[in-house]
Amino acid sequence: MNFKKIIAGTAASVMAVSSLAAYVNAGAIFVPEETPAPGCTIDSNWIVRLYSEDESNPIDYGLDLTKLDKFDIYFEMVKSSDEVLGIDPEMYDYSIDGVFAGSFIYSQNGGPVIGSADKEGETTPYDDNETMYKHYNWPTLEWWAVPEEGDSAEGQEAGTNKGNVDYNKTLHVEYVNPFSYKLEYVVSADESRTDPRWRDDATLYQVGLQEWSSVVACQLKVNLMTIYDEDGNLAIAFDGLGNKLEKEDAEAKLAEITAPVASDPEEPAESTPAEGEDSSEESKAPADENSGDNTTTPDTTTAPATSGNSTTPNMLPIIIAIIAVVVVVVIIIIVVVVKKNKNS
Repeated sequence: MNFKKIIAGTAASVMAVSSLAAYVNAGAIFVPEETPAPGCTIDSNWIVRLYSEDESNPIDYGLDLTKLDKFDIYFEMVKSSDEVLGIDPEMYDYSIDGVFAGSFIYSQNGGPVIGSADKEGETTPYDDNETMYKHYNWPTLEWWAVPEEGDSAEGQEAGTNKGNVDYNKTLHVEYVNPFSYKLEYVVSADESRTDPRWRDDATLYQVGLQEWSSVVACQLKVNLMTIYDEDGNLAIAFDGLGNKLEKEDAEAKLAEITAPVASDPEEPAESTPAEGEDSSEESKAPADENSGDNTTTPDTTTAPATSGNSTTPNMLPIIIAIIAVVVVVVIIIIVVVVKKNKNS
């Protein structure tokens, strides 16, 4: 056996493990084969632009962005697109496969006040240690884990929850149906920071779902986002590819997603009316100001802080590391045996 070939094989094994480890940290948003709509980005984030003055792709839905109040993102757990490591959601176990975690994306930037980057020496009326850009661009709106049916904040305190949701985070994912969930952000209920409502003088407004875990066995697939104004009227809705939906189509999609599905196939689900609200077409576009940075995306490298029951490790990287060590040890043993046979 050629010694150089053995060394090359060892290097290839290490590189393969390194590549897999890099993939594991890529985030767990499902990326469909279909091309997203203009203004929608699907990678480790699922983002929709609601307004943009980017000359290459201007977007204006005629919304009064200062009056948008409730954002609901509906998503489901699906088998990972990875052909080797993907498993069906029924087999998912957070203690083995890792915990989903991320943030709600709620961002505006550009214009004369916020700008497209931190301004040196600038402070805000809300916090002496932050700039206007930091206050309005990617605020900390974390969520941790997806729930099982019946999980709650009270269940977390009592230790009776089946899932691993941390209800101490700013936001938490809600159970809709088996492997189907909703993440809700209500601007008027946000007590995590002062004055969270959007201004009317920025040049880029975007919202969405960010996932930053190392779960690789399953992924989260966004199916619908509904946005409501201060009066509870449906202002706009998007499908999983970021296409704007008409009111009737949005309501039909919402009814389909929220229709009760029994956890046990033998047990029929109770029928409850789907959420539906009036749509308002009256709106005002934000003022046309200087163009900001229309390519800003959130930092996907920052892991959420752990608290409460959020410290469950992802076992997959550990398993991968063990396999890598075993492979290297086996190859070293082969090298030693080959050299010994040559010398004898």
